[in-house]
Amino acid sequence: PLTSEKLRAGYVPSELEAAQIPYLVQHLREDLDRYDEEIAGLQQALDELKEKRAEVKRHLVEQRGLLAPIRKLPVEVLTIIFNFYCSSTYALSINVTHPSRVILPATLDLAQTCSRWRKIVMSQPVLWSSLYIDLDIPRRIYSLIHLYLRKSAHVPLNLHIEALE
Repeated sequence: PLTSEKLRAGYVPSELEAAQIPYLVQHLREDLDRYDEEIAGLQQALDELKEKRAEVKRHLVEQRGLLAPIRKLPVEVLTIIFNFYCSSTYALSINVTHPSRVILPATLDLAQTCSRWRKIVMSQPVLWSSLYIDLDIPRRIYSLIHLYLRKSAHVPLNLHIEALE
């Protein structure tokens, strides 16, 4: 009978069987250790394969990115699009009295898309010149406002200031 059946049946091993059990237990532990080592090796190989796969996938995305149609647009066209995007809203909108304490930095969103867009956005002061500011803003937001004021350079500001109290 199987060991599990013997355990359930209240079986008591004979002296000969009892003498063999420690050797069997030792052999089973060695098997278990061997399997653990093999699993660890396979896990390491799997992890390495996953890393290589992720690297190939990144490379694939980069290669596809080189063919993206937007890369063909000249800087002048992107600048017009960015101007339209930033003028349809405020380049920076801070409204801490709104229930969700809204901070919408449209220009920064564009600048964080890719290095090409960042270069374009950073070179266009007009993109930084439209601000909507709630005067109840916390001090930690001041640096963001200063960034927009500095980047707007000599361009006239479109400034909307709100003070509820």
